[in-house]
Formats: sequence, structure tokens, C-alpha cells
Amino acid sequence: MPESIKEQVKNGAIGNLYLLYGEEPYLVAMNVGRLKKALLEPDDELMNFDLIEEGSDTDSIRASIETLPMMVERRVVLIRNAHIFEGGAAYTGLEKVFEDIPDTVTVIVQEEKVDKRSKVYKAIAKNGQVFELNRLEEGPLISWVAYLFRKAGVTVGRNEIAYLLSLTGNDMSRIESETGKLLSYVKEKGVCRREDIDAIVSPTIEARIFKMTDQLGAGRRADAYQSYRDLLAAGEPVQRIFFMIIRQFRLLYKASLFSSKDRYEAAKVLKVPAFAAANYISQAGRFGRQKLLATLQQLLEMDTKIKSGAMQPEDAVLLIMLGR
Repeated sequence: MPESIKEQVKNGAIGNLYLLYGEEPYLVAMNVGRLKKALLEPDDELMNFDLIEEGSDTDSIRASIETLPMMVERRVVLIRNAHIFEGGAAYTGLEKVFEDIPDTVTVIVQEEKVDKRSKVYKAIAKNGQVFELNRLEEGPLISWVAYLFRKAGVTVGRNEIAYLLSLTGNDMSRIESETGKLLSYVKEKGVCRREDIDAIVSPTIEARIFKMTDQLGAGRRADAYQSYRDLLAAGEPVQRIFFMIIRQFRLLYKASLFSSKDRYEAAKVLKVPAFAAANYISQAGRFGRQKLLATLQQLLEMDTKIKSGAMQPEDAVLLIMLGR
């Protein structure tokens, strides 16, 4: 495994060819920026930085890579979401370009989708460095948020951070945005409490659906109905709400197969952070496995009726709210 990009920048050991991709675009963009900043001053970018996006071809990429730098050691060529792994006539022979990158340039390929079977990918993997940057796990994510609070001089507990993440999900761009709003709100008093999070942070639809099903599991049907009305008032289409309810009960049923001590194993199955898996296991326990299975079967039957036109999604949601 190569050193992390952060370590390479620190050690002055930046290479000539990189591929950065993965399910966490925040980390991809951050590391692209880290490489670019280490190699070029802002005043040098006009003559020594090329951005290549969709609509390019092999010849234009080759020409950019072979252009000599002006008054700096290396140029930077960023090939961003140009779909170079999808083949097509435009990129014929591109793999050969990546086989011999000059020392006068650093090429950074930033893509959303990567085909590891393609000749282009294999050429980059052989001649450069590949970094797949995915969602952070629970520990690093909590540490990162704690760092954001420390940097702002605000005290916050681990439980509060976990609660914050239960509302934002694990998308780092969203977390940074919501944390920024929260820090502006609590900065003067220097401490963040759960009530501050409730006052400022906008929950994801997943978090709102979680709250609603939690209220159903606790028998608080009036509260669950109000949560449903709040979702409608926030502009969520009833069809999407119904779809998310099905998704939630699928997750809860899967979570019911685990105990609280197995939250890390459950996290892998549910594809959520461990702190979220613990919440799902707890909520599943309030329903019980048989109730979850019966509700999920009912929802799937309703879904079939909705798709056939025999039932409206509004009626389906209301029946779930009423426990019928």
C-alpha cells in the first residue's frame, strides 16, 4: 500500500499519476485539493494547471500531459469525471498515455465510477497510485467531528456527536455543513448539548423516518402521525415516504437478528455505521421480530396494490399509522 496522500505531501514524495475515487466524494475532493495545493501556488495555476472534463479525448489529454511547466517544477493535470473508464472511440489508446508520464507533470484522475477491468484502469494501477476513498467508519468519523469542535473551541461529548451523526448520516459534506451551523449557534457559550443539536440540525429523511417508526414501536401513534405530517409539510412526497418506511422495516427486521453486542457485525450487514446499527437493534427490540416480519409483509402487499392502482400510498401510510 502506498503512503497516504497526506503523508506523501508531508514527506515531499508526490508521484506523477494518481487515481482517486470512492463513495465518499468529500474525501476524494479533499485529497485532490491537497495534491494541487502542494504542487502549485495560486498564482501559478493559470499557466500550469489544466482541468479536463467530459467531452475530452486521448489527443487532448496527451497534449496537456506533454506540455512543459512554466517557472515551476511540475504542472498539474486534473482529469475529472471525464468517463475515461467507459471506453469509446474518444479514449482509444489512452492507456498508452498513462504508461509513460513525464516527471514534469502530476496527473490526477478523479472519477465517480471506475471499471477495474478496463485497460485504462490497469495502466493507472501499474504506473501510478490508486486510492479508493469510502465512507469513514464510526471511530474515525466521531474523531473527525470532535476535531471540528475542538478547532472551534467548543466542548462536546461523544454521546452528543453520535446523536448528531444519527441525524446527519455519514455523508461528510452534510456533516460539515450541519456542524458549521451548529458551531455558529453554540460558539458563544462554548459547549454543545443535545437540545442545541435538536434546535439547529436538519435531520435526513432517513433520520425522520427512524424517529417516526420509533414512535410506532413505542405505541405513540399520535406522535408518529405528527411526524408523518411534518414530513409532508417539509415537501417529502408521500410515495417516497412510503418507500422509506418499507426500507426502514427491512433494516429493522435484519437488525432484529442481532444482539446489541453484535453491532459491528450488524453494521456490515445493514451497511450503516456501528452507532446507527446499535440504534436499529434497539428499535427492533421495541417491535419484536414477529411484529416486524408481519409489518414488512403487510407493507410489501400494500406496495403491490399501489403499483397496480388498487391502493393509494396515502391510504397505505395511514393504515400503518393506525396499526391496521
